[in-house]
Amino acid sequence: MRTQILVSAIIFAAAHFPEGIAVGVSAGVIGGLYFGFAYAHWRRHSRWRAFWVTTLVHAIHNLSLIHISE
Repeated sequence: MRTQILVSAIIFAAAHFPEGIAVGVSAGVIGGLYFGFAYAHWRRHSRWRAFWVTTLVHAIHNLSLIHISE
């Protein structure tokens, strides 16, 4: 499980590094570890639930940042 979470965090961070080092580290690494853990946790129930819980948490997080930045 640790390897899966780390790999997903690295991929998530890589997707955020074009926004800058600070975003890559904060959103990518910290967020990636959190979302990877959330997915792994909910995966015990089902892939469907893991996908949607992780997706909704990510969407809510992004919406909260849009509101703050305006």
